[in-house]
Amino acid sequence: MTIAGLLVVVVSMVFLARRAESQRYQQWQVTQNAELMALSNASEALFYSDQQFEALLESLRATVRLRNLTATNPEAIAPATRLKVLTTLEQSYFEVQEKNRLEGHTDSIFDVNLSPNGQLLASASWDDTVRLWSLEGELLTTMIGHEERVTRVVFAPDGQSLFSSSWDNTVKEWSLTGKELRSIEVDLDSLTAINLSPDGELLAIASGTGAEIHALDGSMIQKLTTDREVYWIAFSPDGEEVLTVEQGNQLLLWNRQGDRLQTITLPIQKAFLFAAYSPDGKTIIGADAQGNLTVWERGDRQDPFPTEGVRILNAHTDPILFINFNRDGSQFATASTDDTVKIWDKDFTLRKTFYGHRDDIRSVIFHPRTGQLISASMDKTIRLWEYNKDTRVVLRHGQPIRDLTFAADGKSIATASNDKTIRLWQRQDGKLEHTLRGHTDWVNAVAWHPDGTTLISGGDDETVRLWSTDGTLIKTLRDHDDRVLDVAWSPKGDMFASASLDQTVRIWSREGQLLQTLAEHQDRVNSLDFSPDGKLLASASDDRTVKIWQRRPDNSFFLVSQLEDQDSWITDVVFSQDNQYLAFSGYDNNIQLLRMSYRNNNPEFEPPIMLKGHSDSVAHLQFNPLFPILATSTWNNQLQFWQLDDTLLKTIEGHQELITALDWSPDGQAIATSSNDNTAIIWELELEFLLAKSCDLLSDYLAYNPKVRDSDRLLCQADNPEMLSPADQDVE
Repeated sequence: MTIAGLLVVVVSMVFLARRAESQRYQQWQVTQNAELMALSNASEALFYSDQQFEALLESLRATVRLRNLTATNPEAIAPATRLKVLTTLEQSYFEVQEKNRLEGHTDSIFDVNLSPNGQLLASASWDDTVRLWSLEGELLTTMIGHEERVTRVVFAPDGQSLFSSSWDNTVKEWSLTGKELRSIEVDLDSLTAINLSPDGELLAIASGTGAEIHALDGSMIQKLTTDREVYWIAFSPDGEEVLTVEQGNQLLLWNRQGDRLQTITLPIQKAFLFAAYSPDGKTIIGADAQGNLTVWERGDRQDPFPTEGVRILNAHTDPILFINFNRDGSQFATASTDDTVKIWDKDFTLRKTFYGHRDDIRSVIFHPRTGQLISASMDKTIRLWEYNKDTRVVLRHGQPIRDLTFAADGKSIATASNDKTIRLWQRQDGKLEHTLRGHTDWVNAVAWHPDGTTLISGGDDETVRLWSTDGTLIKTLRDHDDRVLDVAWSPKGDMFASASLDQTVRIWSREGQLLQTLAEHQDRVNSLDFSPDGKLLASASDDRTVKIWQRRPDNSFFLVSQLEDQDSWITDVVFSQDNQYLAFSGYDNNIQLLRMSYRNNNPEFEPPIMLKGHSDSVAHLQFNPLFPILATSTWNNQLQFWQLDDTLLKTIEGHQELITALDWSPDGQAIATSSNDNTAIIWELELEFLLAKSCDLLSDYLAYNPKVRDSDRLLCQADNPEMLSPADQDVE
């Protein structure tokens, strides 16, 4: 073979090797994006099956992989994949209710209790053990000694020991190190519950065959009931009464000496399962097998409880097994076999429902300092729930919010409302900076000047107003003949436009001088948008047209193109930030997407791509400023994210009524929505922000839960090698 021939062979081999490497890399990219999408989809499936904690963990895995891939191969991640992963993590973090999960028992957990100093948790299980945990979830000791199921565990008032009851007919006292200090054998079968008097001197015991009061040395003081099953026993908060819940739908009250004070029978024949005193001792709430709460109230601690005119509340769909008040009695929690925990105000207003347990919930307690709720279930878990959990930034007006917009620096946001005001807020924490007052009717639209120094607004009072950011009204423009529906600044900020119910678009100088009136629409003009290059202005109308106006050198505009929707009013119109697309939405649930370009300095639009995936009328839409992603809001209160090929990436729900406006932050890492529910929500999608929040919430679980994968324990560590670049992997 000649030298020339060898060169040809070598060059061919190099070309084929490079092509193979390129194909290998492309396939690796496809695989990484597919795996990230699969993790996010799995998280969504868990989320919508009431397994939010598992959903958050799955989202965290996806986001850590995304971060590491972005650091090593940023071009490998498709924008749609990135958005899917981050919106799923955002949803998982802000909607999760569970803070931590304690696992280790091998059978159903029947009880959980908190030490007096709030630092330790004790659990009782059908696996015959008592376990002691730190509040972070670290298992400190396992107390082995009972020969049958353990039904109840309580701390001594001084917190130095704890007591447990069991079906082996013993009550045991344990040191905090797990040493058995004493065992009290009682002449009762299948102990169901115990409680200590507040002064720590007496022990009340309930069982399948009766109830008794004992001294702590084990000596019996008094038998209370001998001929029936007693489900629950407890002392009143002052320790002067003993309450028993007994077979036969009866609640009995006794004094410390064992004398019966009162018998309360349920007003309707329901299986009575549990009862609890309020902290002041003036209220008893009972629970039955049909999910009802019955409330008895007395005016004075010394009075008997009235048995007539009691309140009955249907609280759960299945039996209620436990009730617990918070320390000041302002709220109480209920636990049910419907696998939910609920928090109620003392006036019986439902405040929160916690989902996640997969079996009957046997016990629930409030932590007096952290505000957490702690529950134990037959699903073998103890769960810590965040009642006052971190939330999204929510901005509030007294009436519906009609519009909102980010400032150019992304640090502030303006909202316009039916309450006739415009409010300026800090994005980071939602702090109100200024309230702009002057409109005499609803404010429909607001827009920041590109330099952030002034704003414009339009309202139902038929005016356009210019404002400084300190709230000073600069000028009021009264040229419109009907309500002003939208306003928009040109990209350079040298002029602005307003749209009105009077069927016109008006062009103004920055100072508020009327430059031109565009009167070609035949119905109300709903929306305006300048193209990013400043050459075009688009207006959308109920006359079923989008009109494209081109700017002349003298700053006047002429109609250069008209786009039509034969079937629907047009609700919104917007240009993409790269100046390549125009999109408009209709009342008919559809969006038309048109690629645009210039020929001889005139705009040209390709035939529209029809996006038909919406299930309700599209109210608003906006392109992400960095990526080919379209955000839309619909009349069914949903925020949705779409690829430009009509692929739905994510649906988010959070508002209770119609979403009236949406706006991306300039960096594309947050989106804000406003609603007729009087709120605006900022949905943060910045990767490191969401990772830090999620890792902080899951830190105790990842550190101490024995079921966590070894690889997951490293998820939140800086040196986590979750994902390598293709050069570091054996990719075949």
